Amino acid sequence: MIEARNISTSNELNTILNDINLTLTKTENRINVYCEDEHATSFLKFLLTNKLEINPELYMRFIDIDLSWTHYVQLYEKEIPEFRNNIILLDADVLEMKEYLKKRTTVEAAENIEFLPLTIEKDLFSLLKVYSNFNEFQKSYSNVSALNYDICFKDWALNIEQYSSNDFKHWFFHLEKIIGDRDILFKFWTDRNQEKTEIFLEKFIHMFNELAERNETDSIPVHQ
Repeated sequence: MIEARNISTSNELNTILNDINLTLTKTENRINVYCEDEHATSFLKFLLTNKLEINPELYMRFIDIDLSWTHYVQLYEKEIPEFRNNIILLDADVLEMKEYLKKRTTVEAAENIEFLPLTIEKDLFSLLKVYSNFNEFQKSYSNVSALNYDICFKDWALNIEQYSSNDFKHWFFHLEKIIGDRDILFKFWTDRNQEKTEIFLEKFIHMFNELAERNETDSIPVHQ
């Protein structure tokens, strides 16, 4: 077992590599899925459960080692079987980073690396910061009557451009504590972004089933 922890240096990454069985023998008939953080994992589970109506635990294992996108790509580039034969999901904001330009060719050529349709904390912040959107969320989705716009954004009154990734994460944690259920937030976003959601799921299913066939594991059923 690999202890979940933040990786910030090459030495720490090498320690992780030394702990991983690089020729992992699967004892279960499932594909491993690596996400950048727990919110990304929760979002994927929400989609698979509520949009595809499957139990994702029957088909895949969600591995939490809390690596950044650059480390996942580095592991892929080192041709480590574990990170070639299983799925790596990256946040959408990676596409906007300058560092991504150096890795773009590698990622686009990879058959097991895909991007989520959003950057969860930032995109939900952007969506709910629009007052009319927040009113719809409060009226039709939130089960917390005391939640209002001022409470939601009491410490985040500035425009979105003035905040960092950590600011969005702190805001999400603040809101999640109030409403007690992040799936409500995921449902609100997916209901308002159905096309993006469907495109992502189509790509994910295709990628998953290609890997499942290669690894001789169960594929996700496709409903016509």
